[in-house]
Amino acid sequence: MVQKYDRYAIQEPENETNLAVSIASGIGSGLIKIPVGLASVAAEVYDAVNSEGVKIDDGAVARLEKFIDDSVVGDVMQGLEDKARDTAAGRITEALVQVGVPAARGAKIAGQIATKTISAIQKGRRVGLTGKTAKNLSKGQQAANKLNKSARYARYGAITTGGAAG
Repeated sequence: MVQKYDRYAIQEPENETNLAVSIASGIGSGLIKIPVGLASVAAEVYDAVNSEGVKIDDGAVARLEKFIDDSVVGDVMQGLEDKARDTAAGRITEALVQVGVPAARGAKIAGQIATKTISAIQKGRRVGLTGKTAKNLSKGQQAANKLNKSARYARYGAITTGGAAG
């Protein structure tokens, strides 16, 4: 039914969640869902490897979901999720936190590995594909090709390449 519009009357919002609460709930929900998602993936892998002939309701994923739903974590996660999904900003925040936090941590770890690898190559502790090591690899490959042509089959490749790299 259509109501008469009164511009002086106080209008109640359709939902009671304001933007700040929705965004904060999105952050909390996303942070809770990170470990829950990791546990869920582990349960899925476990089911894939060990659950030959087991009903879906008896698998590790179903037990994990039931445990989470019946626990305090499930109640908190559901409440935060409901508040976050009241606004588009809350939904976007939840998704960005859920994906962005692990991605940022992964990027940090990858950067540390790259830094250590570059340092090791510069100090000569690792094989690099440039510089002196690359020249030795190239010489070893040429020597192996020369020997393989005379022997008519490839049996010198691993020995000379390994010797040049090591």
